[in-house]
This record gives sequence, structure tokens and C-alpha cells, in this order.
Amino acid sequence: MKHLHCSAAAALVMWVTAILPSAASAQPATPDTFVTWIEARVQAAIAAKKAAAQAAAEKKKVGDNGNGISNQKEAPSSDSASTSLVDNSAASDFVSLALSLTGLTPTEDDASKPKSGSITVTAYSLAAGIKGVGLTDPEFYKSATNWRRLALTIGSEASKPEDVFTDKPSTNIGAKFLIINSRDVYSAHAKDEFKKMDAAVGVFQQLELNDRNRLECVIFRAVTGRVVSTPDCLTTDATAFAAFLATNPFDVAQWPSNRAALEKHADAMAAVNGIVESIAAAKVIALDSVAEAVERIQKARQLSIAYFTKQRQDEGTNEHRLELIFDYGLSDRLNWTVNGSYDHKDRKKAEMKDSDSGRLATEFQAKLTGRGSQVWSAAPVLIAGSAEASKESDADWLIRTQVKVTIPVAAGITIPVAHTYASRASEGIEAGSAFKFSLSIDPVRLRERFR
Repeated sequence: MKHLHCSAAAALVMWVTAILPSAASAQPATPDTFVTWIEARVQAAIAAKKAAAQAAAEKKKVGDNGNGISNQKEAPSSDSASTSLVDNSAASDFVSLALSLTGLTPTEDDASKPKSGSITVTAYSLAAGIKGVGLTDPEFYKSATNWRRLALTIGSEASKPEDVFTDKPSTNIGAKFLIINSRDVYSAHAKDEFKKMDAAVGVFQQLELNDRNRLECVIFRAVTGRVVSTPDCLTTDATAFAAFLATNPFDVAQWPSNRAALEKHADAMAAVNGIVESIAAAKVIALDSVAEAVERIQKARQLSIAYFTKQRQDEGTNEHRLELIFDYGLSDRLNWTVNGSYDHKDRKKAEMKDSDSGRLATEFQAKLTGRGSQVWSAAPVLIAGSAEASKESDADWLIRTQVKVTIPVAAGITIPVAHTYASRASEGIEAGSAFKFSLSIDPVRLRERFR
């Protein structure tokens, strides 16, 4: 059976309020058959949407470079000057710098300098450097998925002699490993979701093809004045239908008169409208399935284990924290985080005892704004509310709460501002309210923004 010519079918699609608008605006090379043309147009439209959706998921990991809610670019919560009361499960994909700006006010005894600073780098970044591959190289990013599970932190923090028995800054070292990394676009979870997208697209393609064939049949019967006896022209009108198609009824020369004949039949026009509605409904279902799959990737569970230590010289107290971190997306704008940790303080001063403590903390983070339309545009504004409860041996419970707003200054630069309240004083922590603010820099995002 002969099939519609590309340009004539484009005119047809345009006339019936096309489900695939690109078919009317961009004329591809004429395919071999009507079926292949239909499939190509469906695949082009749906694949474009799917590609955009997948690109959105990949932006979260590649283009956004850790721009998601659960990607921590601030100093770890074990840093007493950090604006992070609760740690997130993932670090920036590449590298991030964090400086506490709370103590920058000059005083007589202290120069104007940050109370703490740290740098976090992923094993992925180190591997890219060793191999001489660009950090944003798509092929390496795909093949080195597991290297992004491990993040290493090194930094320094000011010390108070009355708390830790030395005035020399500590050396802060940490490591974080993602045990469950379901938000990575190349994770097993994401691959399963993309399979669901493919299935939804396949179902739509078959339904759309069947409906297009029905549309041809309706037009044939209206133009030739045949009585509708069966839904399928190939059942009772196969010979006449083939002869009709042989006249190229949908090309530029024939279509205007055939359309005029069709418009004279109200019942045929009602049938055309019904078929168009069927195609539209099938497309909406397919695209909704694609969008839902992408959202499930973006808010999937993440679980990591982390270790942080502060090492101090002389008789200064050394500190250790072993931590589990869980993230779960409640929606595309809201993320929930839980921390559980064991803390140990190694007091080297002879008359002082070591101490152990347990800690439980939780945080809700929400996007107040959307991100920009460009891959390397500024991150969204975030607001977070968190609470922490810790119990040290031979001490009362310490309860801390915090409200934090993270403000993007430019692509790769954010300023977190936090208001924290502590129920009592502890080593490195003052009782009552305190404001903290810091500077987070993502050098890769900053560089790519201006390239």
C-alpha cells in the first residue's frame, strides 16, 4: 500500500491541529513509506521531550555540578564555624571551597580572617586530573560514575585555648562515601526509570500509528462518499482504498479539494476530531510518564557514611565523628535529611578525661526559586530548617536549632546565612542565639559560566 507524501502529510497534520507541531514547521527528507515518516515524526517529537527531560536530570549532576538540594558545598557540620548544622549525603561533583565569614570583623587581638576554611574534592576530580581528562567531558563523566561516590575534605579551624587547650588552628580531615547514589543519572535506579520512559514512548508510537491509519480511512470514505460499514478500510474497502491512495490524495495539489470535500461531512469531521483527541490523550500520558520518571530520579533516596576528624598540636583536643547521612526527596522542591553520628573527643591533657557522645540531627530544605534556563546559571535560593540533639557523657542534652537561607551570588558562588540557637554552651559552641554566614565557591561552575 502506498503512503502519504511527507509535505502533504505535513499539511494534513497542520490542518487537524497537529499533535506533532514540528512536522508542519520542519520538512524532513521524504522517507520511503508513510509508516516510517510517521514513526520518524513521533520519535523526533517524543525523543526531543525525553532528551530535554534527561538533560534536566543530567544538569543536576553535570551541568549543575552539584546544584541539587542534597549536594553540600559548605564545610562539614563538625566544623563549629560552619553554617551546616546538618550534613548532606553528597558533595559537589567536582570541587568546592568553603570559608566562614562570621569572624571577619577586625579586633585588637585577632586579625581579619576566616574562622575556618575547607576544600572538598571528589575522587572523580582526582581521577580526571590524573588521566588528563576534562571534568565536564561527557564520556568520562558517564564511565566514572562510581568515582563520584567518594569525596575528600581538608581544612583548618581556629582554636580557643579555654575549650581545646591550644590556640593553634586544627587540621580538619574528612571523607564521605555514597552507599546509595540513586540520584546520579547513570545509577541503576536511573536506568530503570529510563526504561519506563522507553516503554511509555513505545506504547504511544503504536497508538499514534493506529490512529493515523484510522484518519486516512475516515478521509477516504468522506471524499469518495462510501458508507461506513467497518472501522477499518482494509477489511471491506481494501481495493478502493489502495486505488485512492495511489492518486496521492494528500499532496499539495490534491489536498485542498479533498479537504473541502471532507468538511462537507459533519459526521466525518466529528470522527476526525475524535481521532485527534485520542492522539493528544496518548501523547499527554506518554509525556507525563517521562516527567514522572525524571522526578523520581531527582528525589530518590541517598545514603552515605562519613568520617571527620580535627587534629590539633601540642595538648590540643583531637575530635572524631563517624556519621550516617540519609537524604530523601519529598517533592521536586523539598528535601529531607537525617544525620546520626558517634563523636569522640581525645583530650590529651593529662587531667582531662576523653568523652563520647551521640548525635541525631534532621533538616528540611526547600527551593524558593527555580534555577536559570542556562546550564551554568546560578543555583536556586534555598531555605532550610534544622534541629540537632546531642548527649555527651556526664553532660546535659545539647539542643540546637537553625534557620538558613542560601543565596546565589553568581554561578558557582553562594552565601549561606544562618541563625542558630543553642540550649547551652559547649566546647566551640556558645549558648543562645548566633548569626553565621559563609562563602561557598564552586570553581568549575564559576569557570564554565565565563567560558
